[in-house]
Amino acid sequence: MTIDSDERRRDAVDSLRAALMRLWRLGSSALVGWRPTPSGIELITVPTMRLFQMSGKHRRVFAGSRQMGPRTFDAVATALDVQPIALRLRLPVGAASSGLWAELIEQIITPYVVTRTNQRAVFLLDIVDFARWAPEEQSSQLATLRFALNLAAELVAQHVSSMQMMRSTTDDGFYIWNQAKGWEADIALGVTMVLTLTIIATLSRSARLAHAVPVLRTCFGVGSHYTYFEPAPGDGATAEFIVGDVTIKLSRLSTQARPDQILVGAFRYIDPSDERVLAADEFVSAVSQRLNWIRNLNFHGATLERLAIYLSGPMRNDSSFAREEFLVKDKHGFEHRYFNVKLNIFPKDGAPYFCGVSNADLIAD
Repeated sequence: MTIDSDERRRDAVDSLRAALMRLWRLGSSALVGWRPTPSGIELITVPTMRLFQMSGKHRRVFAGSRQMGPRTFDAVATALDVQPIALRLRLPVGAASSGLWAELIEQIITPYVVTRTNQRAVFLLDIVDFARWAPEEQSSQLATLRFALNLAAELVAQHVSSMQMMRSTTDDGFYIWNQAKGWEADIALGVTMVLTLTIIATLSRSARLAHAVPVLRTCFGVGSHYTYFEPAPGDGATAEFIVGDVTIKLSRLSTQARPDQILVGAFRYIDPSDERVLAADEFVSAVSQRLNWIRNLNFHGATLERLAIYLSGPMRNDSSFAREEFLVKDKHGFEHRYFNVKLNIFPKDGAPYFCGVSNADLIAD
């Protein structure tokens, strides 16, 4: 590949991005699909306000890759009652050595589309009494939380499985998800949540500055959502956002949580590999099993012996503990079923410390 061909490809990519930015129209239109043509590509675009009324028109409106075969492309355009737009490209769609390959075009188009994910794990970290603090204390708490998240995600990526952490701010906290999808990716997210809380708990024991480490409400759930982006001119860099059933439920559930409480929604997880339906307690158990590698891990002078995470409940006659499911109604009248979670942290030296609210305290109220 010559320098001249590299320059021609960069020029063709920049031209395509500029055309897509014009079609996007500051977010008033969304791209739904594309297909190659002899002179470039054809695109299906829909006004964004109409887009979310079209989910039942065709499965591929929100699902799958945005490149479509000829029959699918025509079927989607017909279902949406739109006329495709033809774009002439400066290089043909084809082999990497001579043009713009399909994977590159898919990557360039992605920031201008909206997709739906039917099942993904997400957790919400909400800083308690955030509005009470001065701007300096708010910034300190958010910086500490961001550090804990970044460190946890890096450790999980090294020791557990794929963890490409994504987050969006809620002003007083973050929604966090794994860009990778699937059972192992969602388990990795659960491990990331546990490690984040462990790091925060460890920091709070050693911090010398008052209010530098946040007190959190933590909610974890699984559900559907839409993904959209905020394209940027030039290199196409974007911010990624999610909104949907899972984030709405987490937000409403967080209003029921106490300071330091950890809640897990009473979700049902469908394992995509064999269609098994797994309950929330099985999911938490799988997260717990991935925590064995933390032995001898050091956080700010505290060497960990082990972690224990479990769903709380009343004590049985044999001194074991049941798992208790709770039901609450939010201010909108919607019911939410959830489990209370405890996280026990055992350092190699010194007394253990505990995160979460005990089941006895919940029952007392």
